[in-house]
Amino acid sequence: MNFTAADVEELKAILALSKTVGIEGIVLADGKVMGGSSNKKVGLVSPTTLSIDPTVKVGIGRPTELEKRLAIFNGPVVMSGEVGRTGEISRLTMAAGRTKAQFRCSATSMVIHLKENVDVPMVVVTVSKEEAGTLVKAAKTFGAETIVFKISSGGDVHIECVDSTNDQFTTGTERPAEYLDEAETVLFTYQAVHLTTILDVGTRDADTLDLVFGQAGSITALVKGHTVLLAPNYNED
Repeated sequence: MNFTAADVEELKAILALSKTVGIEGIVLADGKVMGGSSNKKVGLVSPTTLSIDPTVKVGIGRPTELEKRLAIFNGPVVMSGEVGRTGEISRLTMAAGRTKAQFRCSATSMVIHLKENVDVPMVVVTVSKEEAGTLVKAAKTFGAETIVFKISSGGDVHIECVDSTNDQFTTGTERPAEYLDEAETVLFTYQAVHLTTILDVGTRDADTLDLVFGQAGSITALVKGHTVLLAPNYNED
């Protein structure tokens, strides 16, 4: 099975995003890209523009390694995949002229990935580029391990983090939150390293970033054209 030039560029973009946000395994199947992290805090479930047959599955258990092998080539790359009897690609081959590199794929059942997001969307918080930048700098300055979002039933958004001595940093968003259903005050805690990365990358090419909070506390955000999911710290608060 052959990949188009556009497929290769899309795959490079998926691999770059995955590396940035902490995705450690990727599955391409059913017209979607699905990924996850070993700590089950970050996921990726999004439609993809890849032109491969939706019935063919690709398991990428070492996305960083595939990204490195694609980076070997300075120019356009021709990519093909060997499809096994199970309908899964067993090996990818990249070539340009006399240069060739192979990448062994993983069985999709062995790859860490999120198949779907079952959390029901509840409230949308819109963060501006400036607000995101401030929170990212504050979390790094304070050495914060977690960030807390408290959203009132009236739409006020309160955000806070603390340092090792419990000194506190607090902020909020100028725009009130928008409830998609019945409003209620909620409080959720997230790992700072993951949340700040999503905020940073998500606002590089946009003036605002919509964070969609689910009833169970998950955050979904459109980052670089793909839907990234962040799970809350369930053992907090």
